[in-house]
Amino acid sequence: MRSLSLCVTWLVFTGLATGLAVVAVIFQSPSPATLMFGLVALYGAQAFIAEALGFKTDQTSLTIPRRLLQISPLLVLWRERIRWTDIVDITALPKSLGSERIRVHKSSDGYAFLTFRNRDQKLQFFQTAKQMRPSISIYRTA
Repeated sequence: MRSLSLCVTWLVFTGLATGLAVVAVIFQSPSPATLMFGLVALYGAQAFIAEALGFKTDQTSLTIPRRLLQISPLLVLWRERIRWTDIVDITALPKSLGSERIRVHKSSDGYAFLTFRNRDQKLQFFQTAKQMRPSISIYRTA
């Protein structure tokens, strides 16, 4: 499962930054601006890859894009692995901007947010979580 809108956003962002870096190299000698655009392009590329991979689950863990700030989906630094044994519970949050969101409470260091395109994807994730770790509690907020 992946966020197509975030993938498109990162692809456009990376393309623009790369284009600006190329233009800066063509029209002027290497400068701090060229380096800055190049670094921004690299950041955008890693964020695009992290988003394009989406949520991955296996027998031992869940892997998701690592959000640096929960209020901004655009601050991504590669990926985060959460072991099923580290998940205390899951809370379904109210629908927001047409997407389904949940909060995964971790025993070690806080929580992570996951966003799904629709209710069916969210319910499928709940089923997977219960299969992997039957003791996980799932709550719903009003």
